[in-house]
Amino acid sequence: MLLMAKKLTSFFIHNQVIKEEEKDIYEYCFQIFISSIANFGTIFLISIITGRFLETVYYIIGFFILRSQTGGYHTKTHFRCYILTVIMYLIFRLIINWIFLSWSYWMTLILFIVSFVIMWLFAPISDRNKPFDADEFKKYKRNSRIIIILFTIIYTLCSFKLYKDYGIYILSLCLGNVFAAVSILMALFSKYKNKEF
Repeated sequence: MLLMAKKLTSFFIHNQVIKEEEKDIYEYCFQIFISSIANFGTIFLISIITGRFLETVYYIIGFFILRSQTGGYHTKTHFRCYILTVIMYLIFRLIINWIFLSWSYWMTLILFIVSFVIMWLFAPISDRNKPFDADEFKKYKRNSRIIIILFTIIYTLCSFKLYKDYGIYILSLCLGNVFAAVSILMALFSKYKNKEF
């Protein structure tokens, strides 16, 4: 990903689209762009091939909306981020494929409560690879709690009215939340390991 970002940046510098002094900024931006395309492209490709596209959309909504506000673990390189993202998605797929629908209501409820508590207590959490300042902390804390409350309302309404027909999608959304909470726990473990508390 870094090599591709460097080549793209060099191409634009050579064609005088960007300036030489802006090289580092554009290399970083291209890395983010390529990493995002790789992450989402791989996930959606797997979901289309295996016939789980809609479940994947709900999972991504549940994960990325919260993750953008709660913070969490960040790998040192974009390639490691790609690998970790795909592994988490494959774990999600295994759960979706193998769980009995009759179990999913209670599993969804328990997983949501656990992830809710983790995010409410510890979010937002910065990572040494992506720190944020005091103002950002306040903003992310407020936003993450608003989103958690909204998800709680959604789960409560869906549990009473829609779970029988749409349980697999509600579980997919919930698992996205769970992996956002797991990311927070990974960041906490990383801080503890590096003695950053």
